[in-house]
This record gives sequence, C-alpha cells and structure tokens, in this order.
Amino acid sequence: MTAAEVFARVRFHLNDVGATYFTDAVLMEPVNVALDDLRGELLDNNIPIVNTVSSDIPVDAGITEISLATTPPLPPNLVEIQELLERAFGTSDQFIPVVRKEFLPYGFTPTSEILYWTWQEEKVKLNPANSKRELRFNYLKTTLPDIIGPASNIDMIRAKPFIAYRAAALAAENLGEDPERAAQLNNNAGRELEKLMNLSTKGKQAMPVRRRPFIGVSGRG
Repeated sequence: MTAAEVFARVRFHLNDVGATYFTDAVLMEPVNVALDDLRGELLDNNIPIVNTVSSDIPVDAGITEISLATTPPLPPNLVEIQELLERAFGTSDQFIPVVRKEFLPYGFTPTSEILYWTWQEEKVKLNPANSKRELRFNYLKTTLPDIIGPASNIDMIRAKPFIAYRAAALAAENLGEDPERAAQLNNNAGRELEKLMNLSTKGKQAMPVRRRPFIGVSGRG
C-alpha cells in the first residue's frame, strides 16, 4: 500500500475526506509515529516480518570483533541477534551454533573454531579462531521505513487499519485537540493491532501475544 492510501483512510476517520485541515503534509508525522509504534510491536513480539538471515560472512583467523565499521561489517539493518552460527570457510559443512556468553572466557586458547561470542558496545566480540571461518546471523531486522511522501510504500500486509487508526488518534490529540476522539481512535487501533499480531503468530505454538491498549503518545521517542 502507499502512504496516499493511508492518508485517505486517516482523513476518513477524522471526518475530513476533503483534506480541509488534515492535508498530506500535516499527516506525515502522525503516520510516521504510527509506524514507529508498529515497528516496536513487531520487534517486541518477534513477528515473522522482522526475522531474517544474513549472507554468509567470511571471518579471517585472528579476528576478535565485528561491527558496522569493520570489514566485513554487521548487517546494516540488524536490531538484535537471535543466533550466530559458524563453519569452516569454503566448505559446505553444516553450520553449528556459536555459544553466546555475557563475557568471553579469559585465557582461552584459540582453536580451529570460534566457539564463543558476546555482544558488547554494539559489537560482536569473538574468541579468535586460528583458521578462517564463515559466520551466519539469524537476527531481527529494522523494517517499515518512515514515509517521505504520498508515493512512499508501506510494505506490510493488513497493516493499514492499525496505522490509519493510530495516526488519526495522534492527529486528533495533538493537532485537533480532541482527546475524547483520540481515545476512541486509540481503542480502535489497539483492536486492529491485536488482530494483526494474532494473525502473524498463529504458526507459533504456545507463544503468548502481549496486548495493551494505546493511551496516546504526543511525540516520537
């Protein structure tokens, strides 16, 4: 869907289909705040749209850390690492998990495998292997970038009802100064978010869905 479609739905909720007050330019920030809220819910609930797997990353012998600034770098859209795996470089061996630690072991003697890793200072710290390795990350990624205009795409199926209600609530509260209407719209947004999260988690056995009503946010965090 496009941002223009969302703008039209927001205006419908605000009884301004002619865009007398709530123009596209006015609605840009409320829609982006609604996208912020949705991104947070997707990450908090580990919804499949944020799950991804990195390309295989070669790591030379002796390497002790990987960050956004190293060569090779961490994936630029990485939010949280779920699992790190390794294998011998240039082979078709099965990837094996690298064990995550709070702190790397002291006095560790390098082997042909990395074995342990930790996340510190927004860097992956590694026990240096004495052979070249290949790493693969299973991780949570950033998604749903901010819109920059009516033609911007919002690439998530069934997300429009929540985004439109939430953006309308923000506009009603912060621009229209109508807290009663904002509360009603936030209630509708919470209902649509619950449906969206439940649909996305149906395939996950015994995974609870945490829900809470929106109480209104006056600015972006």
